[in-house]
Amino acid sequence: MAGNPRVAYRLEHGVTPHWMTVAKQRREQAERQAGEAKPHEAEADPFPPLKPRGRHRAPRRRGGWVAAALTYGMVLAAGMGISQMAAWLL
Repeated sequence: MAGNPRVAYRLEHGVTPHWMTVAKQRREQAERQAGEAKPHEAEADPFPPLKPRGRHRAPRRRGGWVAAALTYGMVLAAGMGISQMAAWLL
């Protein structure tokens, strides 16, 4: 381990990168500021936020799996019928 550059770097700079330490300090400071601001906001919001639709897409249909199962069944039955007809003709 004496000549390993990674070990030397970790001994000099620490195990985690510097930006992780800075991010942690900023997060803790933001939490402290949010904790200080909460007692001032004792009023309830008269207009609660709307439920998000999710990634700007329309909501999914609830019966989609039923249509897929029926379609699969119809294709399977048609394939079986065509194979029986082909067997009669040949």
